[in-house]
Amino acid sequence: APLHALANGVNGGNGVYVYGAGGGFPTNSYNSTNYWVDVVYTATASSTPPTVTGESPTSGASAVPISSAISATFSAAMQSSTISMVLTDANGNSVPGTVAYNSATQTATFTPNFPLASSGAYTVAVSGADIAGSVMAAPFSWSFTTASTATIWSSTTTPAVASVNDTNAVELGVKFTSDTAGYITGLRFYKGSLNTGTHVAHLWTSSGTLLATATFSGETGSGWQQVNFASPIAIAANTVYVASYYAPVGGYSANSGYFASSGADDAPLHALANGVNGGNGVYVYGAGGGFPTNSYNSTNYWVDVMFSNPLPGSAPVITVETPSASATGVSTSATASVTFNQPIQPASLSFTLTGPSGNVPGSVSYNSTADTATFTPTGALAGGASYTATVSAHSSSGAAMAAPFSWSFTTTGNWQQTTVADFSAGTLTNTAVTNNASGEVQLAPAFSDNFSGSSLSTNWGTTSWASQGGGPTSVTATGGTLSVAGAEVLTTQAFSNAVVEGQVAFAAPYQHFGLATDLAAVSGNSWAIFSTMGTTNTLFARVNANGVTQDISLGALPAGTHDYKVVSITSGFQFYVDGVLQTTINLAVPAGTTLKAAFSSFGTTPIQASSIQLWAASGTFVSSVFNAGQAVNWDLASWDASVPAGTTLTIQVRGSSDGSTWSAWQTLSSSGAPISPLINDQYLQYQVIMTTTSPSLTPVLSDITLNWS
Repeated sequence: APLHALANGVNGGNGVYVYGAGGGFPTNSYNSTNYWVDVVYTATASSTPPTVTGESPTSGASAVPISSAISATFSAAMQSSTISMVLTDANGNSVPGTVAYNSATQTATFTPNFPLASSGAYTVAVSGADIAGSVMAAPFSWSFTTASTATIWSSTTTPAVASVNDTNAVELGVKFTSDTAGYITGLRFYKGSLNTGTHVAHLWTSSGTLLATATFSGETGSGWQQVNFASPIAIAANTVYVASYYAPVGGYSANSGYFASSGADDAPLHALANGVNGGNGVYVYGAGGGFPTNSYNSTNYWVDVMFSNPLPGSAPVITVETPSASATGVSTSATASVTFNQPIQPASLSFTLTGPSGNVPGSVSYNSTADTATFTPTGALAGGASYTATVSAHSSSGAAMAAPFSWSFTTTGNWQQTTVADFSAGTLTNTAVTNNASGEVQLAPAFSDNFSGSSLSTNWGTTSWASQGGGPTSVTATGGTLSVAGAEVLTTQAFSNAVVEGQVAFAAPYQHFGLATDLAAVSGNSWAIFSTMGTTNTLFARVNANGVTQDISLGALPAGTHDYKVVSITSGFQFYVDGVLQTTINLAVPAGTTLKAAFSSFGTTPIQASSIQLWAASGTFVSSVFNAGQAVNWDLASWDASVPAGTTLTIQVRGSSDGSTWSAWQTLSSSGAPISPLINDQYLQYQVIMTTTSPSLTPVLSDITLNWS
């Protein structure tokens, strides 16, 4: 354009020739042959400037798909370099995109870089000059409004078979993705005349988690039917979901082989081609339907979704913040950024960063393609300091955020734990956090009782043996003596790795003292006890490890009251009488089993005790996980602790690059020792292992500091 070599028959034959010396006017033609003769054309500026003779979408159009390209057709051939097409939203913000010109059709097309906003009002302005140099008298403008929702297929699309001759109840669906995050507001399906009954819509994750359901109502006899979910369902970008509906009497629409070689695409939505994520479309037979996982011959069952991005008129939402909220160990040269769920008005953007000295000087930028705003400090941030970023903005449609979004992070430095709150975030096993010195960790407090009251305290529980033939039951605690007959008495307090010591007098068969979950049955219980078993003159050491038992005779039963002690060790239990080790049974109860102090006498003769002490021989405190916000090198660890004679305190650390795969625990030799070799680990955790030989002694950790560079 503007030149055209005519097709044969438009004005007789083309190309033309004449034979003869000197040539002449050619009028003959043969076999529509091209003899490759061309012209050089120079246009003369026209007194009539070029105009736009057609536009798409048309002026005033509504419900325009959000993936639409915008085009203008000119009255004359145009110089492509002079063409300007500007698309702006309702607030005057320019939409980024590219312009292409087709000289054959004299049409310029603007393609946005991303789908337009749902229910958005847009204006197009076009200008340019034709190839003769005539400039449009004024830019040509027109406006249109996008649809409130996007769909995979248009409402004019129809299936090859409207109603399949299948009368079975069936759930039919389609796998789909979206290029952008957004909301599924409802579901559609194409209905043929045989597809009767009550239809129910479902939205699923690709693994079968049901996200939403709705029942269709007010259906027409045939054609596209749609229903809105009670609340829009947020979906992630580039993630597979399944939309389906239940057809109680079959009669569904179908196109066999539809997804065999390609999917269906109307950006941002895509129905997947067969094989991209297994088969597509999908179905499952059965009353009530369910998650459809079967597929046959790549059949399209004409199920569609209604997608909105964002919800019409909704305020912008921040989907990602960097550094992450509460991140620590953030580089002092870091920038702060946020990503919005939709385009915003750059002029409305407010982005501040405050630190120990107030507002941080810096600059703010906005990337309209990624919907990301970035704050870049003028200089380095302070080390080991807390900073708070605050952001607010309006959407491109003018909706303001309900409130500014704020989050905080801490720059690189150290991790210190010293308060009750710090330690309470960890995991306590036979250990406790106290308020001493604003927060400390120690072994859990021991339990003791000298039975000086007039009755057994609420720290004990009693079970009668009467139902098993024992008794009669008599449990008294008075004047410094506990007497138990026909019953079992257990403390309410329990420990793993426990020690129990008591002043006890055995006097009859089937009397026991020691550690136990319960003595009622061997199976399902664990214990480590002194026992007379069925004798009146022999003492036994007995261990039951969840149904596995071992009994050892300790010889003649000591007369009167003696000091009996059972100590948990790694391999099992030690049994002491009057401070002398009598035996060790290497049979350990299942890990994590907590044991109570236990007294029992099956018959009428009581077992008696004048005092009891129960405590944990060892305990562990495992800290919360610390996130440095980036890969760091861990340097030194220092702590304040009290370790009395007869106790031990061991500190171990471990690191991780991803928070899921951890290095082995390494023991730190002393406070101030280097943490090695934790290099390039973003996450750190420490644990404290405590032991004691006495209920009156415990090691104490007051604070700990772990440094990195």
